[in-house]
Amino acid sequence: MSANAAVRAALDGEDHSGHRVADAAARVLLPTLTIVALIGLWWLATIVFDWKPFLVPTPKDVWHELVRQRSLLPEHFWVTLQETLEGFALAILIALPFAILIAYSRLLESTIYPVLVALNAIPKIAIAPLLVIWMGFGAAPKIAMVVLICFFPVVISTATGLKSTPAEFVDLARSLSASPLQQFVKVRFPAALPYIFVGLKVAITLAVIGSVVGEFVGASKGLGYVIVASGQNANTSLAFAAIVLLSLLSIVLFYALVLAERILVPWAAHEQR
Repeated sequence: MSANAAVRAALDGEDHSGHRVADAAARVLLPTLTIVALIGLWWLATIVFDWKPFLVPTPKDVWHELVRQRSLLPEHFWVTLQETLEGFALAILIALPFAILIAYSRLLESTIYPVLVALNAIPKIAIAPLLVIWMGFGAAPKIAMVVLICFFPVVISTATGLKSTPAEFVDLARSLSASPLQQFVKVRFPAALPYIFVGLKVAITLAVIGSVVGEFVGASKGLGYVIVASGQNANTSLAFAAIVLLSLLSIVLFYALVLAERILVPWAAHEQR
């Protein structure tokens, strides 16, 4: 390699490195500025419209409530987190086999698919009281609610991904005498991972909603219970504090899946760029 070529390669490497740093900074800075701007608009609205604190608290009131309840809120936070993660994991374990069956069998796709669509169309809040009657007031109905909400997007995305495997990949595997199991493990499932992660990222935010809906109906712990109890006591600052924690929980879980996708499916991020 000539000296000019070496210098050019070094400059190109520095340029790409600089772009990566700038992109990473933008991914962190822009959402942060957006959140700060929304909080500023919230605060400004409470001043302009002269909302009373017991109706709409200011961000300062919510912060003070978070500090004042720092010994109470973490306990409820962990309860909601546990229900969310357990229900989400169970939904994945149930949804993946269903998706595989749908992808590999036209008969099952024709019979199961419409039933899944019909079940997904049922408002989950209408099922919540029945789950409490059937399962009691423990964690089980909340976990079941998370499963019901997360099941459909995971099934749809996984089945779509398995059916969207490039034909040339499948033909290559067959030409190498790969068995159907080897085709699935080596070709179809890896090719479907970007689709699967799309469904998982949609489902994880819905999982938090599912656990809160279950806690609304019948619970003595969890952030959903805190919101209901604070509403009964007209403590809107505490309700907003619980909502803030739920938002943070959803954001953390979502970006945990984004990080997992970047590690497990690096080619997807490269294709997006």
